[in-house]
Amino acid sequence: MSFLQQHSSFDTSTEQSDENENENESENKIVSNSNALALCIEQMVHKRIELTTTIQQDEDSLEQLIEQIKELNGKEKKLRKKIELNKKNKSELENTISETKNGYQRIVEATNTLMEIITQQHLPKFNINNNE
Repeated sequence: MSFLQQHSSFDTSTEQSDENENENESENKIVSNSNALALCIEQMVHKRIELTTTIQQDEDSLEQLIEQIKELNGKEKKLRKKIELNKKNKSELENTISETKNGYQRIVEATNTLMEIITQQHLPKFNINNNE
């Protein structure tokens, strides 16, 4: 017999029963914690899958936006060139219109001068009435 058993005032059968209950409680806690841990792991794995899907969708959306931006930048560049060309053509046209108006005004003035000369100098010579 061991020293503890000899000098112990406890009943060993009660001690073993208490130990068995403690072991059962410990095992139940371990099983309960294990189940809770497994559930947490399962939830984290599910969340990881959701995040992976979300990341892929966002990356796809980003790629589409980048392509749209490239396309829009190309259209913007072409449109700016077209506007620049049209402004140049408009400026040239405005110069042509101005020069044409000035030339036309000189023609009108020259015609008026010619008419004055003809009506004052030449028509009377030939007895031509300009009202006819």
